Amino acid sequence: MGLYDWRKPYRAAVRETDITKRQDRIDEARQAIERRLVEDRSLAVNVAEFQAIDHALSVLLSLELKMLLGKSGNVRRSEVA
Repeated sequence: MGLYDWRKPYRAAVRETDITKRQDRIDEARQAIERRLVEDRSLAVNVAEFQAIDHALSVLLSLELKMLLGKSGNVRRSEVA
């Protein structure tokens, strides 16, 4: 994995409309972010990417909370990094 490769699974999680698949997509996105932060240490995380990761994790948490509360979990376009 390389710089920003975590964004593809993140976008898939945010755009997933099938509620039965959304948690799997969220888990995949989190795993990709973790790989980027832990396994790809040879590629330094710059400030912009760190902020994008922080935002992505917040959005993923928000999606999970909305699912738990029984809301649609739809994400505004501005939340897709």
